Amino acid sequence: MRMLRVVAAMVLGALLFGENDLNSCSVEPLRAIFTAEISREGPDKDFAKGELGIVLPPFPPAYLALAYRYMSGGRLPADQISTLVFQRKQTPDPPTTSGAEDWQIAQQQVFANPVYVNPYKEDSELHLFFLNCKEDAFRAAAATLRALIRAYGVNSERMKQWLAAQDMVFQNCNAGPAIPQPLEPTADAAAKADRAYQVAAAHFYSGQYDAARTEFAVIGRDAGSPWRGLAPYLVARAMIRQGDLSDAEKQVLAILKDPKQTEGHERADHLEAWLKIRLYPAERLSETARAVMEPHPSDFQQSVMDYTYLFGQLEQQQGALDKAAEGNDLTDWILDFQHSDPVEGHALERWRATHSTPWLVAALAAKPDEEGVREELLKAADETPPQSPGYFTVQYYAVALMAKEAARARLDAALSAKPPRAARNLLLAARMRFARDWAEFLRDAQRHPVDVDGYDYSVAGTTPSHTADEIGLDSDGVDVLNHLIPLSLEAGAALDSQLTVDIRREVATAAWTKAVLLNQWATARKLGPVMAELYPTVRVDLDATDLDENEARFAAVLTMLRNPGLRPYVEAGFGRLTKMDRIDEFRDNWWCAAEQDRAMSYALSNLYGQEKPRADFLTAQEVAAAKAEDEGVRALAGAPDLLASETVHFAKEHPADARVPEALHLAVRATRYGCVSEHTSIASREAFELLHSRYPNSEWARATPYWFKN
Repeated sequence: MRMLRVVAAMVLGALLFGENDLNSCSVEPLRAIFTAEISREGPDKDFAKGELGIVLPPFPPAYLALAYRYMSGGRLPADQISTLVFQRKQTPDPPTTSGAEDWQIAQQQVFANPVYVNPYKEDSELHLFFLNCKEDAFRAAAATLRALIRAYGVNSERMKQWLAAQDMVFQNCNAGPAIPQPLEPTADAAAKADRAYQVAAAHFYSGQYDAARTEFAVIGRDAGSPWRGLAPYLVARAMIRQGDLSDAEKQVLAILKDPKQTEGHERADHLEAWLKIRLYPAERLSETARAVMEPHPSDFQQSVMDYTYLFGQLEQQQGALDKAAEGNDLTDWILDFQHSDPVEGHALERWRATHSTPWLVAALAAKPDEEGVREELLKAADETPPQSPGYFTVQYYAVALMAKEAARARLDAALSAKPPRAARNLLLAARMRFARDWAEFLRDAQRHPVDVDGYDYSVAGTTPSHTADEIGLDSDGVDVLNHLIPLSLEAGAALDSQLTVDIRREVATAAWTKAVLLNQWATARKLGPVMAELYPTVRVDLDATDLDENEARFAAVLTMLRNPGLRPYVEAGFGRLTKMDRIDEFRDNWWCAAEQDRAMSYALSNLYGQEKPRADFLTAQEVAAAKAEDEGVRALAGAPDLLASETVHFAKEHPADARVPEALHLAVRATRYGCVSEHTSIASREAFELLHSRYPNSEWARATPYWFKN
């Protein structure tokens, strides 16, 4: 049973924490991030220091391992915190110049323009590229070349012979086979030793591993070869390339036991760890779990990355993680916490046995049904001190076990304890569900972004027009505003001083547009001065809504055509990035038919579960009004179809109106840059033909050479 949940969690994790789903020609537009989004590279500085905020189930194992350590009372040395990056790190850290570049630089003493060697080779069966020639191969070659030039000179035959053979060796990095010929028996002993090593290396890189094993073994027995110390290690490497891991392990252990093999010890150490991971993953997982929890770890980052790799390997083998979790508390906790349907009662049993904060979190997250168990866990949550790294996580999961009033009081207390920004936003979202009135809802809907991501296409250069210093609305608040709040309240929010100017602008835009589209002219006129204040560029258009209903509607339609940023719904985060009266080149203009709800972050999805955001404070009359208005907006055609249709209708009824040519031109433009349907081409052509047949000499006809077929 648990294996099925593991597979599901793997898929979910890939969706949540993989690369951004970007198209091939652009970077994702700028967006505000309100809740925890875990970086693939490493934790932010607060999380690394133990300021965990709210720990969520889909956090990758590396993050959960770090959270477990802190919640269990562990700490990390300051120097390891400052450099913590959750990537497979190389040892030693990679230098600024690559090995292949170093080889090029060394050759410049001989050639003016040496050819760059591609170290990657294609596996012809799998059609994948792999790193065939590693950094140390190029660096060893560069060092040897420099030594030969120093010893024999740049024009010496000895150096030229070696360099020609080495060029053949490196041809095998991405092509080949190209194998140097052995030197004559009468050649210099040092030259013959170098050539023997080059021949073995060429066989290795060309994939002729049996030959390479034999040749490296011979070199290892040659007391006069400068490559003798490295050769046994390279025998093991050839065995690994062949997939003969058991023999490779024996070879590595022999190197480590031989006191004469000092040159290969460090390399063999790393190779032994690599082989253990692949030969004994479950046992190695337990070892790395213990290393992760060491009171004074020598290299926590390497330990946690080894643990993460092994966790992922065992995740793919049915039942392997369950077995590995036996007697391994860290793995047991991660498995239980990560799954929405953990083994029933297991977390509670482990918490009762350990009384540890991680297991308290898991037991609370399991949402037990028994009243006595809930009281027991809530008492433990009450006793968790605010200075505990797990405090906010404990309070967050405790809320789900409580009635509304008690839950609100717990959230008030947690928020007063000054949580990190991402945790604060999630706690505000949790409290917003229990809002007792409109003011409380607006208070908790406003949130400070944790970060910004993407690129702002609306400005020149790379400096974004919005930053994480701005307060905005997350998707749950937007969902309520767009679908559950009656227009009367939404319009009032545009005047509410407790909202930031940016949020008022967003709400006013949506409320005014919705009022016009639903023919609620009193509300539209009430919002006119607000819109004029917030958007001075559209002030004249809004003044025109004082005319009769038909005239007012056309004036409003023209206003919308002139301002592609107008739409009947609120946007999350920074809203539309392009200025109100400018066309967005990526078609973020006006609105689409049956506009889809915005997807919530995982953190919010975890909070709401199967429920949706709600507004329980509304009266029955307000609920009914909001429902009718939402249905009215959802039933609307997309902006290009609707605006073009209304423009054509007005133009036919009022051919002498001086605004009509401009409106027809803008209607055609909307069919190019807005959301389209199967009817849009018809609307575009009709507006185009009316413009050119009735107003052929107008500037607007000249500015409209085409209609648009979608």
